[in-house]
Amino acid sequence: MRDHRPPVSAEALTAAEVRLAELGHPVPPSYRAFLAAQDGGKPVRDYFSFRQGDRDQHDGVRWFYGIAAAPNGDLVREAESRVDRVPAGMLSIADDGNGNAVVLDGRDGRDGPVLFWDHEFETEPPDESNLSWVAPDIETFLADLIENLEPPPVVEPKGWRRLFARE
Repeated sequence: MRDHRPPVSAEALTAAEVRLAELGHPVPPSYRAFLAAQDGGKPVRDYFSFRQGDRDQHDGVRWFYGIAAAPNGDLVREAESRVDRVPAGMLSIADDGNGNAVVLDGRDGRDGPVLFWDHEFETEPPDESNLSWVAPDIETFLADLIENLEPPPVVEPKGWRRLFARE
């Protein structure tokens, strides 16, 4: 992780789990263990691949949600903001910075798979049509993350901004 955070306290984790269960988004055991070791944060290796429909896709994890108050990602707040958007039993665990999420399926006591939730294709009420399989579990997902070495695209200034562009 780029910003190492201390493990979350047992009391804070329990309080968050109670609230998340009330919202219908239980914390699967593997993510509980992740939070107990590293309370969220920005990963160095952040790039992952998945198949969406008939296309290969790639995306990145901006940050993993944690419990402690932090500027980047609060697990409970994110679940509250998506309570009517993500199917019950699925926990949003990470953000890609574009309005999409990485979710962990905790329905019926499951501990995976890891899925990509695409906000562009969400339905009302929420269903699984905007979910794409990424990994069988969180351990595999974390192990398969790679560092994105491609530089961001250069955007040429347009309009009046080009007048102030520096070379």
